[in-house]
Amino acid sequence: MRIFSVFVCSLLLCSQVISASDPKAIALLKGVEQERMKCDCFHIEYTEHRVEEGKTAQQIVDFDHGKIRKEHLPNDRFHGMMSLYLGDVVYVRTSYDDKDVNLVSPDSVHASGADTYDPRLLGLTDMMSHTSVVENCLGYSRGKNFTVEQTTLDGKNVYLVVWREDDIRWEFYIEEPGFRILKKTLSAPLCTINISSDYSNPSFLPFPTKVHIVRKANGKTQWDRTITVT
Repeated sequence: MRIFSVFVCSLLLCSQVISASDPKAIALLKGVEQERMKCDCFHIEYTEHRVEEGKTAQQIVDFDHGKIRKEHLPNDRFHGMMSLYLGDVVYVRTSYDDKDVNLVSPDSVHASGADTYDPRLLGLTDMMSHTSVVENCLGYSRGKNFTVEQTTLDGKNVYLVVWREDDIRWEFYIEEPGFRILKKTLSAPLCTINISSDYSNPSFLPFPTKVHIVRKANGKTQWDRTITVT
């Protein structure tokens, strides 16, 4: 009986080792989060060009410990919008010509339409909203089977962190020191996502200078967006 128990315990340990994540992979992802979370009060301006909608909007964001004030400035193809996220409520003014301000709950459809999100998400996800957080975009707290290897990307030495779950594969190309995600991809049966980030302006760190997001479903492009920090 004792020999059998030892044998069973050995099998369980082997199973745990096989499904466990590489500690270095988790450390790299946590490093990305820690660098982003150091910035808890800042002002940022950027332009966003959406190919699929044929519009470009200049956006201004004031971020203060989780509270967000965001403006989409009006132009000849966009009426502009303002929103204020305070955690428990969202104020939305859907047009600069509209004097009325809508007060909505954060989980409402109107709040999601306000397009207000934490700017620290730039380059980490294709679907940015006020309900998204940096940790969830990195996935280390929700999944297992994270592996890491050294490789190159556009001539740069990087770490490739891979997360596999069934037939879904996430890839994070991380440059260190600095814990900068240069590229993040998703490969799934019905969807692919490619997020490329450029960090050419050191004064913007830890935020990227430019982010290009392409999301496809069934081979057709849903989103093709470029965000440039100005």
